[in-house]
Amino acid sequence: MKDSRVKVVVTVPNGPSRLLSREQQEDLREKLLGANPAELKVKIEHNADLPAEPAPIASARSAEEKPRAYWTMKGSPPADHQERLLAKRAEVKEAVLSCQES
Repeated sequence: MKDSRVKVVVTVPNGPSRLLSREQQEDLREKLLGANPAELKVKIEHNADLPAEPAPIASARSAEEKPRAYWTMKGSPPADHQERLLAKRAEVKEAVLSCQES
């Protein structure tokens, strides 16, 4: 690729779990620039024909599964923090239900 004109087209399926972050795009660009091309163009395309995985949050059914799915997608907080958040959610749910019964 040295001293060449290079155009790279990256095709990814649609869906939130398949997005390339800016950091990933820059990392790809830096690696390609390492080959010392004269010109480099990188294009990211989203192809609707490629199967997209459903977002984990969409497939989660219970109120406890939703935050766990979010954490899987975005990165998990420490396990003890997760348990505290889920316990707090349970307390809030209990309080709401008790207010509705009154």
